[in-house]
Amino acid sequence: MKSKNLLKKCIFLVVMALIIFAVLLIVVRYEVEGEKEMPFDLSKILIVSSVNGNLNEDSENIWNISVSETNDIYIYIDRDEGSKELIKSVSLENFDIENLTSTERDYKIYRPTGEMENLYSKSEADYKENVISYQGSKIDDLKALEVSNIGGMVAFRFSEENLGTFTSNEEGLEIHYDGNLLTNLGITVDDVKAKLGFDIIIETVSGIKYKGTVEVTVPGDDLITNGSSTIELTNFDEVIFKRV
Repeated sequence: MKSKNLLKKCIFLVVMALIIFAVLLIVVRYEVEGEKEMPFDLSKILIVSSVNGNLNEDSENIWNISVSETNDIYIYIDRDEGSKELIKSVSLENFDIENLTSTERDYKIYRPTGEMENLYSKSEADYKENVISYQGSKIDDLKALEVSNIGGMVAFRFSEENLGTFTSNEEGLEIHYDGNLLTNLGITVDDVKAKLGFDIIIETVSGIKYKGTVEVTVPGDDLITNGSSTIELTNFDEVIFKRV
Protein backbone atom coordinates (compact mmCIF):
# COMPACT_ATOMS: atom_id res chain seq x y z
CA MET A 1 0.00 0.00 0.00
CA LYS A 2 2.78 2.37 0.93
CA SER A 3 4.63 1.57 -2.26
CA LYS A 4 1.51 2.38 -4.32
CA ASN A 5 1.09 5.73 -2.54
CA LEU A 6 4.76 6.47 -3.06
CA LEU A 7 4.46 5.62 -6.75
CA LYS A 8 1.42 7.92 -7.07
CA LYS A 9 3.33 10.74 -5.39
CA CYS A 10 6.30 10.21 -7.69
CA ILE A 11 4.08 10.24 -10.77
CA PHE A 12 2.32 13.38 -9.50
CA LEU A 13 5.65 15.16 -8.90
CA VAL A 14 6.96 14.13 -12.31
CA VAL A 15 3.78 15.37 -14.02
CA MET A 16 3.92 18.67 -12.09
CA ALA A 17 7.60 19.07 -12.96
CA LEU A 18 6.82 18.51 -16.65
CA ILE A 19 3.97 21.02 -16.52
CA ILE A 20 6.17 23.63 -14.84
CA PHE A 21 8.95 22.95 -17.36
CA ALA A 22 6.52 23.32 -20.26
CA VAL A 23 5.18 26.62 -18.87
CA LEU A 24 8.69 27.97 -18.34
CA LEU A 25 9.61 26.91 -21.86
CA ILE A 26 6.62 28.78 -23.26
CA VAL A 27 7.47 31.88 -21.20
CA VAL A 28 11.12 31.85 -22.24
CA ARG A 29 10.20 31.29 -25.88
CA TYR A 30 7.73 34.19 -25.74
CA GLU A 31 10.38 36.46 -24.23
CA VAL A 32 12.75 35.57 -27.07
CA GLU A 33 10.36 35.38 -30.03
CA GLY A 34 7.40 37.53 -28.93
CA GLU A 35 4.04 37.50 -30.72
CA LYS A 36 3.88 35.21 -33.75
CA GLU A 37 0.47 36.18 -35.13
CA MET A 38 -0.09 39.90 -34.74
CA PRO A 39 -3.01 41.69 -36.42
CA PHE A 40 -0.64 44.49 -37.45
CA ASP A 41 3.04 44.49 -38.45
CA LEU A 42 5.75 46.96 -39.31
CA SER A 43 6.15 46.96 -43.08
CA LYS A 44 8.63 49.80 -43.65
CA ILE A 45 10.54 52.60 -41.96
CA LEU A 46 11.63 55.46 -44.21
CA ILE A 47 14.22 57.92 -42.91
CA VAL A 48 14.83 61.14 -44.82
CA SER A 49 17.86 63.07 -43.54
CA SER A 50 18.80 66.60 -44.51
CA VAL A 51 20.85 69.56 -43.33
CA ASN A 52 19.16 72.89 -42.69
CA GLY A 53 20.58 76.38 -42.41
CA ASN A 54 19.04 79.48 -40.88
CA LEU A 55 20.43 82.82 -42.03
CA ASN A 56 21.09 85.09 -39.06
CA GLU A 57 21.26 88.88 -39.07
CA ASP A 58 24.89 89.94 -38.93
CA SER A 59 26.23 93.44 -39.56
CA GLU A 60 29.83 92.21 -39.79
CA ASN A 61 29.53 89.18 -42.07
CA ILE A 62 27.83 88.56 -45.40
CA TRP A 63 27.05 84.99 -44.37
CA ASN A 64 26.03 83.91 -40.88
CA ILE A 65 24.24 80.55 -41.01
CA SER A 66 23.21 78.34 -38.08
CA VAL A 67 23.35 74.68 -39.11
CA SER A 68 21.29 71.70 -37.93
CA GLU A 69 20.69 68.15 -39.19
CA THR A 70 17.24 66.54 -39.24
CA ASN A 71 15.99 62.99 -39.68
CA ASP A 72 12.31 62.64 -40.59
CA ILE A 73 11.19 59.13 -39.68
CA TYR A 74 8.09 57.62 -41.32
CA ILE A 75 6.77 54.33 -39.90
CA TYR A 76 4.42 52.22 -42.00
CA ILE A 77 2.09 49.72 -40.30
CA ASP A 78 0.16 47.10 -42.28
CA ARG A 79 -2.78 44.98 -41.19
CA ASP A 80 -2.44 41.22 -41.58
CA GLU A 81 -4.50 39.92 -44.51
CA GLY A 82 -6.52 37.59 -42.31
CA SER A 83 -7.20 40.15 -39.58
CA LYS A 84 -10.27 42.31 -39.11
CA GLU A 85 -8.82 44.20 -36.14
CA LEU A 86 -8.74 48.00 -36.06
CA ILE A 87 -6.11 50.31 -34.61
CA LYS A 88 -7.17 52.33 -31.59
CA SER A 89 -3.84 54.14 -31.23
CA VAL A 90 -0.15 54.01 -32.09
CA SER A 91 2.27 55.50 -29.57
CA LEU A 92 5.98 56.32 -29.86
CA GLU A 93 7.81 56.60 -26.55
CA ASN A 94 10.94 55.83 -24.49
CA PHE A 95 13.25 57.61 -26.92
CA ASP A 96 16.85 56.60 -26.26
CA ILE A 97 19.63 58.46 -28.06
CA GLU A 98 23.21 57.21 -28.20
CA ASN A 99 25.75 59.76 -29.34
CA LEU A 100 28.23 57.97 -31.61
CA THR A 101 30.64 60.92 -31.68
CA SER A 102 33.02 62.44 -29.16
CA THR A 103 31.32 65.83 -29.47
CA GLU A 104 28.35 66.80 -27.31
CA ARG A 105 25.16 67.18 -29.36
CA ASP A 106 21.84 68.98 -28.86
CA TYR A 107 19.24 66.32 -29.72
CA LYS A 108 15.49 66.92 -29.92
CA ILE A 109 12.40 64.91 -30.88
CA TYR A 110 9.50 66.68 -32.61
CA ARG A 111 5.95 65.71 -33.61
CA PRO A 112 4.26 66.88 -36.83
CA THR A 113 2.43 70.21 -36.60
CA GLY A 114 1.91 71.32 -40.22
CA GLU A 115 1.03 70.14 -43.70
CA MET A 116 3.02 67.44 -45.53
CA GLU A 117 5.25 69.90 -47.37
CA ASN A 118 6.25 71.57 -44.09
CA LEU A 119 5.41 69.10 -41.36
CA TYR A 120 7.55 70.51 -38.57
CA SER A 121 7.36 74.26 -39.25
CA LYS A 122 5.66 74.99 -35.92
CA SER A 123 7.32 72.31 -33.82
CA GLU A 124 8.64 73.66 -30.55
CA ALA A 125 8.14 71.09 -27.79
CA ASP A 126 10.85 68.46 -27.30
CA TYR A 127 9.33 64.97 -26.97
CA LYS A 128 12.47 63.11 -25.83
CA GLU A 129 10.86 62.47 -22.44
CA ASN A 130 7.26 62.38 -23.68
CA VAL A 131 4.89 60.26 -25.78
CA ILE A 132 3.82 60.96 -29.35
CA SER A 133 0.41 59.32 -29.72
CA TYR A 134 -1.60 58.84 -32.91
CA GLN A 135 -5.29 57.99 -32.69
CA GLY A 136 -6.96 55.52 -35.03
CA SER A 137 -9.09 57.20 -37.70
CA LYS A 138 -10.44 56.62 -41.21
CA ILE A 139 -7.35 58.05 -42.92
CA ASP A 140 -3.80 59.12 -42.08
CA ASP A 141 -3.51 62.73 -40.97
CA LEU A 142 -0.04 63.48 -39.58
CA LYS A 143 -0.88 67.05 -38.61
CA ALA A 144 -3.87 65.87 -36.53
CA LEU A 145 -1.87 62.91 -35.17
CA GLU A 146 -4.27 60.39 -36.71
CA VAL A 147 -3.46 57.04 -38.32
CA SER A 148 -5.71 54.88 -40.50
CA ASN A 149 -7.34 52.26 -38.28
CA ILE A 150 -6.75 49.54 -40.89
CA GLY A 151 -3.03 50.34 -41.05
CA GLY A 152 -1.21 53.48 -42.06
CA MET A 153 1.74 55.77 -41.39
CA VAL A 154 3.01 57.70 -38.36
CA ALA A 155 6.00 60.03 -38.23
CA PHE A 156 8.30 62.12 -36.07
CA ARG A 157 11.51 64.12 -36.41
CA PHE A 158 14.85 63.44 -34.75
CA SER A 159 16.94 66.61 -34.90
CA GLU A 160 20.58 67.43 -34.16
CA GLU A 161 20.61 71.15 -33.53
CA ASN A 162 23.26 73.82 -33.09
CA LEU A 163 25.92 71.93 -35.02
CA GLY A 164 27.72 75.19 -35.61
CA THR A 165 27.57 78.57 -37.30
CA PHE A 166 29.15 79.25 -40.68
CA THR A 167 30.33 82.82 -41.22
CA SER A 168 31.99 84.35 -44.26
CA ASN A 169 32.59 87.71 -45.90
CA GLU A 170 33.42 86.22 -49.28
CA GLU A 171 31.39 87.98 -51.95
CA GLY A 172 29.80 85.80 -54.60
CA LEU A 173 30.17 82.69 -52.44
CA GLU A 174 27.68 80.03 -53.54
CA ILE A 175 25.91 78.47 -50.57
CA HIS A 176 24.05 75.18 -50.88
CA TYR A 177 21.50 74.72 -48.11
CA ASP A 178 21.99 70.96 -47.89
CA GLY A 179 24.61 68.49 -46.69
CA ASN A 180 27.34 70.73 -48.09
CA LEU A 181 26.79 73.05 -45.11
CA LEU A 182 28.48 70.38 -42.98
CA THR A 183 31.55 70.58 -45.21
CA ASN A 184 31.60 74.35 -44.74
CA LEU A 185 31.83 73.71 -41.00
CA GLY A 186 34.48 71.01 -41.37
CA ILE A 187 32.03 68.33 -40.18
CA THR A 188 31.87 64.83 -41.68
CA VAL A 189 28.90 62.44 -41.80
CA ASP A 190 30.51 60.33 -39.07
CA ASP A 191 30.58 63.44 -36.86
CA VAL A 192 26.76 63.54 -36.82
CA LYS A 193 26.08 59.80 -36.57
CA ALA A 194 23.71 58.80 -33.77
CA LYS A 195 21.75 55.70 -32.76
CA LEU A 196 18.10 56.22 -31.92
CA GLY A 197 15.95 53.68 -30.10
CA PHE A 198 12.24 53.98 -29.36
CA ASP A 199 9.21 51.87 -28.47
CA ILE A 200 6.21 51.46 -30.75
CA ILE A 201 2.97 50.52 -29.01
CA ILE A 202 0.08 49.42 -31.22
CA GLU A 203 -3.26 49.28 -29.36
CA THR A 204 -6.25 47.63 -31.03
CA VAL A 205 -9.91 48.49 -30.47
CA SER A 206 -10.26 45.16 -28.66
CA GLY A 207 -7.97 46.53 -25.95
CA ILE A 208 -4.78 44.56 -26.70
CA LYS A 209 -1.46 46.43 -26.75
CA TYR A 210 1.63 45.21 -28.59
CA LYS A 211 5.00 46.81 -27.84
CA GLY A 212 8.21 46.52 -29.85
CA THR A 213 11.54 48.37 -29.72
CA VAL A 214 13.17 49.77 -32.86
CA GLU A 215 16.75 50.96 -33.25
CA VAL A 216 18.06 52.98 -36.20
CA THR A 217 21.37 54.68 -36.98
CA VAL A 218 21.22 58.02 -38.79
CA PRO A 219 22.00 59.75 -41.07
CA GLY A 220 22.96 57.79 -44.22
CA ASP A 221 26.54 57.86 -45.49
CA ASP A 222 25.56 59.83 -48.61
CA LEU A 223 24.25 62.88 -46.73
CA ILE A 224 27.05 65.15 -47.97
CA THR A 225 27.71 63.63 -51.40
CA ASN A 226 24.01 63.71 -52.34
CA GLY A 227 23.02 66.71 -50.23
CA SER A 228 20.42 64.59 -48.43
CA SER A 229 20.01 60.94 -47.48
CA THR A 230 17.21 58.36 -47.62
CA ILE A 231 17.25 55.08 -45.70
CA GLU A 232 14.54 52.45 -46.26
CA LEU A 233 14.21 49.60 -43.77
CA THR A 234 12.00 46.58 -44.45
CA ASN A 235 13.60 43.78 -42.40
CA PHE A 236 12.27 43.77 -38.83
CA ASP A 237 13.27 40.26 -37.74
CA GLU A 238 15.01 41.73 -34.69
CA VAL A 239 11.99 43.78 -33.61
CA ILE A 240 10.13 41.66 -31.05
CA PHE A 241 6.54 42.64 -30.22
CA LYS A 242 4.99 41.52 -26.94
CA ARG A 243 1.68 42.17 -25.24
CA VAL A 244 1.70 44.78 -22.50
